[in-house]
Amino acid sequence: MHMIKLSYAFCTLFLLFLSLTAYSASPVITISDNSDIKTSIYSTYLDQGSTAIDAEDGIITSSILVSGNLDTSKMGNYYLQYIVTDLSGNSPKEYTLYTEIMQTLNISELARDQRFIVYPNLSSGSVSIQSVHHKLIISISLVNSLGHQVYNEHFNSKEEQLALSYLPSRMYLLEIASGGLLTQKRLIIN
Repeated sequence: MHMIKLSYAFCTLFLLFLSLTAYSASPVITISDNSDIKTSIYSTYLDQGSTAIDAEDGIITSSILVSGNLDTSKMGNYYLQYIVTDLSGNSPKEYTLYTEIMQTLNISELARDQRFIVYPNLSSGSVSIQSVHHKLIISISLVNSLGHQVYNEHFNSKEEQLALSYLPSRMYLLEIASGGLLTQKRLIIN
C-alpha cells in the first residue's frame, strides 16, 4: 500500500516537473538560410523565411516580430532582429541576421527595363537617352563600379544628349529618374 502511494506521488511530481519544464522552455526560431545575406543596391529585399516552434504552443511563426532598418537604396551593413514570445511569456535570445547592401551591376536585371532607350551603349562619350513611356526625364546620374556618383544633372524633357567623353573608359550604372520611378541601365564608355 505504501509502495502504491509512493509510486503515485513520484508520478505526480514527475508530471508536474515535465509540465513546468514545458512552460519554461523558450520557443526556437529558425531562419531558412541562416547565413549572412548580400543584396544588391536598389533591389527588393525578400525575407529568407523564418519559423518559430514552441514545445507547448506548437508552431508560432505568425508571432515572430522582425525589427531593424533595412534601406536598399543605400550601401552598408544592416541588422534584422527576429524575436518571438510564446503564450507563457517565454522568449529566446533574439536571432540577428546580418545583411549587406552592396553595389552590383547585374546586366540581366538592368537589361529588362525598357522604359528608356540608351544609345549607343558602347559609347565614346556621346550618349542619347530617350523616354519610351512618354514621361519626362527628371534627373540622370552615373555611378562608377566603386559606387561613387561621377555625374548628376537635372532635366525636364523626354530626350537628352549627354557629353561624357571626359569620363574614364569603363562600365557605369546609369540612373534615370522619371515620373516617380528610378530606372537603372548599364552604360559602357570606351
